[in-house]
Amino acid sequence: MTIRHLEIFVQVYRERSITRAAEKLYMTQPAVSVAIRELEKHYGVALFERLGRRLYVTGEGEMLYARSVQMLEEFRGLEQGLERRTALRVGGSVTLGNFLLPRVAAEWQKRHPQSPLQVTIANGGQLQQMLRDNLLDVAVIEGAVNREELETRAFRQDQLVLVLPQGHPLTVLEHITLEQVLEYPLLVREEGSAGRRCLEQVLARRGLQADRRWESIDTQALLRAVAQGLGVAFLPRELAAGAPGVVIRNLADEDFCRENVLVWHRHKRLSAELLELMELLEK
Repeated sequence: MTIRHLEIFVQVYRERSITRAAEKLYMTQPAVSVAIRELEKHYGVALFERLGRRLYVTGEGEMLYARSVQMLEEFRGLEQGLERRTALRVGGSVTLGNFLLPRVAAEWQKRHPQSPLQVTIANGGQLQQMLRDNLLDVAVIEGAVNREELETRAFRQDQLVLVLPQGHPLTVLEHITLEQVLEYPLLVREEGSAGRRCLEQVLARRGLQADRRWESIDTQALLRAVAQGLGVAFLPRELAAGAPGVVIRNLADEDFCRENVLVWHRHKRLSAELLELMELLEK
């Protein structure tokens, strides 16, 4: 016996007709008849008496109907509870959290008004740990991911640019090299951030040292510090462009381009909703 058997039985009970029940259920009459016979065989009772073309419910049928209605209500309540989706948990690094996730979250809310996203903005290292601990379903991060448990898929590129205060001596140069930049105090993001990791990798590859004066989790704080002439910084173009009091430049000898990647745990079950969200993030 299955829930479907009970649904068919209840419809036949209410219609008192195999034909009308089949029409309501979008089934064939033989299929409905087979389901009723299977129920009767399962319980070893007659649920209906067939007199001519009419059906009459037996006492056993009345008893089964009362219990079936209760069971179907409980089953539908269970289904509805499960269908109330737990909010998908998406993480984003600071740059992507500022520029990508607000648009994605707004579009998702239009599509799924009853299931808003749960969004976390953090640095790349924290997001990777949250994915590993199953505190996030998916994240978008700039740069490389170094955990074997995680799967990645690149979907766009961004670039770190040199951010200088207005009037800085380097602003008048046509070509600026990394060695020239490192003659000035450097304002950097915190350890674990994608931007900091990218910068440190370049410095290590070239065997260069930097005078790191400021360290901050807040890109806007770094931009304001640069504007006040406290140092220079390498920050994502999207966050630095248009900031007051600063000038952005590219270097002649480093492009600081990074892949932006979609990241998830390799053992994560990718539900239809999560796959839809990942597709939306990539677009």
